[in-house]
Amino acid sequence: RATAPPVRGLDLVGVGAAVGLGALALLAAWIVWQPLRSANADADAVSALVRGDAGAALTDGRTAAASDPLDIQPLQLLSEVELSLGQTAPARAELVKATTLQPSNPDSWTALAAFDAAHGRAADAQRENARARVLSPYS
Repeated sequence: RATAPPVRGLDLVGVGAAVGLGALALLAAWIVWQPLRSANADADAVSALVRGDAGAALTDGRTAAASDPLDIQPLQLLSEVELSLGQTAPARAELVKATTLQPSNPDSWTALAAFDAAHGRAADAQRENARARVLSPYS
């Protein structure tokens, strides 16, 4: 007389661990991919700007900024593109956005100060340079 093997139910802990591990792997891939996507769009924007295609440079710069919203480099590039289009107010706005995004990064303040100094805003430039010196006194 044969006996049937015991029936096992789903191992919910194992399934949960596998799903969690898969989700963690996807998150890690996304975290790596977003800055890479931003860097590629940033490079495309520079290439477009060199070619004289400011419209494509603006589009690629916006893609770079949206792909890595914590990076100030795309904002600084967007500022350059806006400036090449003769739009000083939007160009400055991108640099101000960079100082808001990373207020403790002296590079964001230095870029804004350089812009303001070049566009007749000496008092603002001095204030922004002072902020950068406080954040990085030995640079």
